[in-house]
Amino acid sequence: RYYSLAVFGGNQMKVGDLVRHRLSESGMLGVVVKVGASKLLVAWNGGRTSWTVLSMVEAVNEGR
Repeated sequence: RYYSLAVFGGNQMKVGDLVRHRLSESGMLGVVVKVGASKLLVAWNGGRTSWTVLSMVEAVNEGR
């Protein structure tokens, strides 16, 4: 099993999607818990929850 990254143009993200912060050197992962007009509320693996602009995250999808 492997995972590939897909960058979505914004409106493709949905609640429950696994995402990675694009600027995180440690590969910070999170789960989308709410979708706003131009932001996502993400519960990060470090225990924090924060609003993040769409361009700062990539969806992590299970490989085909």
